[in-house]
Amino acid sequence: MQAAAAPSAVDVAEVVLKHYEDELPRTGKPQPHETTVLAAFVLSTAKTVEEDAAACLSGSKRSKIGDAIHDSHAEVVARRALVRWMLAHARLALLGVESAVVVGGCIFVDTSEGGGERRLRLREGLGLHFFASEMPCGDACVSASSGRRTGAKEVTTTEAPPEASEVESGEQATHRARRKPGRGEATLSMSCSDKIAKWLILGVQGCLLSRWVDAVPIRTLTILLAESSGCRETLRGAQESAQRAFWGRTRGFDRGSSPPRACTPPAIRVISHRDAAGGIAEKLGLIIGAGSSSPSRASKSGVSINWSALHYFEANRTFGPIHEVTLSASGRKAGASKRLRTGEIFNSKVVSTISRYHTLRSFLDLLEEEHGSALGSMAYDDLKAGLGTDYYETWKRMKEDKGSIFSFWIAKRDG
Repeated sequence: MQAAAAPSAVDVAEVVLKHYEDELPRTGKPQPHETTVLAAFVLSTAKTVEEDAAACLSGSKRSKIGDAIHDSHAEVVARRALVRWMLAHARLALLGVESAVVVGGCIFVDTSEGGGERRLRLREGLGLHFFASEMPCGDACVSASSGRRTGAKEVTTTEAPPEASEVESGEQATHRARRKPGRGEATLSMSCSDKIAKWLILGVQGCLLSRWVDAVPIRTLTILLAESSGCRETLRGAQESAQRAFWGRTRGFDRGSSPPRACTPPAIRVISHRDAAGGIAEKLGLIIGAGSSSPSRASKSGVSINWSALHYFEANRTFGPIHEVTLSASGRKAGASKRLRTGEIFNSKVVSTISRYHTLRSFLDLLEEEHGSALGSMAYDDLKAGLGTDYYETWKRMKEDKGSIFSFWIAKRDG
């Protein structure tokens, strides 16, 4: 069956912005003096774009047990919420259960034959689309012609921890792997440009879900540009930078000697914020700088909202939408005491459902229900190596391809 035509960039932007404005509670949204970033994944059917995925805001101290969100950039939080959403749909498909809150049915179809391993794929006619209210950090922000720069720091080695004092002077180079700078102490988190490039090759489902789910591609990426002029030349230059960063830097992986791409090339669109939903992005606190008429919005919001249309609540075995607010500084839910926020005392009630801790618990719970028996304790990385074999091995080979951006990926071993 031929894929349905992708929704326009304006359509995607308007669905996300209006849903954020009208449907999400006020809690966690930026104050009048603050600005933030909105990122989302939305699902399209053959006829419509639906608000049925994950919409998140962004605003580092790593946790060994995964109870803190280490990277609160909007793009990463959105993708974590997307995985949470897909886990709920995988449960529906694998266990054959139904839920009244699921509009349009389960997104996955079972392609298993006989008594072999269960395999799921995205239902025919559905498409996944990514949106961000500003250019993702890293290589996509670098442009010599326009003088655009990124705060993300170039990674030149994975042998030693990055230094917080690293400063790039002069013109920034393109086609480079970069890490997020953090506030004070250096982070181990790769830039959003690098992470998006990875998702476009391997799919957004991640290693654990690949146990059952075939690669889920992103069909389109829509980026808002906060430029006062919104001129075609500026938009075209930004789109070329995004195309290079997300897809162009990884063209070598088309070769037979390298891991094959799991997904087809996406459509990458950059539009002026003034063309989306009547320019409401500025009113919502999503635009600052050259495109803003509100210079008072000088502070970045310190909280992060994550929302998705479907979540499986293990405590009472029900499905429903979910809305959470976390603190970017601690990676844990807002409203907790200082000792709980810092992790000095562990309490699962302050741990976000998009954290590695909860994602692992949800995955293991589904795996045990599928097999009808409890599983032994396994470390997170060992579990990925043992159960997400194809994804894990492909990602391993990508990092071993010397000279590629993925060979500079900062290694992290947690639990």
